[in-house]
Amino acid sequence: MCAKIVAVEAEAFDLPLKEPFIIATGRKDAANNVLVRVKLDDGTVGFGEVAPSPYTTGDTQATCIASIEHLRHVLVGKPIGEWRSLLAQTRRALRHQFGAHSGVEIAVLDAFTKSAGIPLYQFFGGVTTTVESDVTLSLGTPEETAQAAAKAVRDGFQKIKIKVGMGVATDVARVAAVREVAPDCELSLDANQAFSPKQA
Repeated sequence: MCAKIVAVEAEAFDLPLKEPFIIATGRKDAANNVLVRVKLDDGTVGFGEVAPSPYTTGDTQATCIASIEHLRHVLVGKPIGEWRSLLAQTRRALRHQFGAHSGVEIAVLDAFTKSAGIPLYQFFGGVTTTVESDVTLSLGTPEETAQAAAKAVRDGFQKIKIKVGMGVATDVARVAAVREVAPDCELSLDANQAFSPKQA
């Protein structure tokens, strides 16, 4: 018999960053996220996380929590084995709250796979146990950016995203400094809306 969902919880949590993350639109000293829990009647707890972005998507911790609380009725009392149908319903209920939906989706799938005794990576195909990711370098001087890039290379990253938007000369100097310490890495730039269409 398939376990049923007995609770859906969402709470704010602030995770201090090791160092400030600076982009063209501002500075962050903490990740202001939302923890999502989906609890089953067999004792299983699935976890998900939302990273709200007020500037990009309009989501905040408060709006994500309110959205998730609003859809509890869609999930509570339902068998976790019906995850596909449940997630279609939550997607409709959270039509424009993409962050909130992603946190719920992750928690539902985590609860389902734990309850079924399947590792989540295996549920998604099991082809590999690793994920290649990039590292994002926040705004700073060319020297600071080069130091951060060198650390990323030492840590094994092969893709580096550089935040830009400090002015063309500074941006060019920062990219050149990164290229010098990371000659074999794939680089990408992200201005976070700092450029006009003409500047871009």
